[in-house]
Amino acid sequence: MNTTRTIQQQGLTVIEILAVIVIFGTLMVFCVPRLMTLQDDAACLVMRQAKNELDLREHIAWAKYRAGSMSWGKLQDEGEITGRTDGLGDFRITDGTLVMNENLSMGVRITRKAPSRAQPGRWVIDK
Repeated sequence: MNTTRTIQQQGLTVIEILAVIVIFGTLMVFCVPRLMTLQDDAACLVMRQAKNELDLREHIAWAKYRAGSMSWGKLQDEGEITGRTDGLGDFRITDGTLVMNENLSMGVRITRKAPSRAQPGRWVIDK
């Protein structure tokens, strides 16, 4: 009596392993550089949002001035708009530098264009 056993393949062939290595290599080449810049991109977006918030605060303060509930002197005071150093949410202005919270360490120079009686002030990020 001759019995034949069928041996089932267990594991991967060399070609399958090489295919997986090539796929992972391709993913690494294209994806890793993008992931490396992800934090910088997030920091830039947060900085732009901070600048937009400051511009919005300028518009609100200017509207209060035009409505008569804010004096011209307070409208001219940069600290009145920025909340000084204690209250801009996740960012603050220190010596003309817009600084994010401790999780993101990027800081940029920002200057204020003073308001006039005809239009609100605005903030400009220096490049």
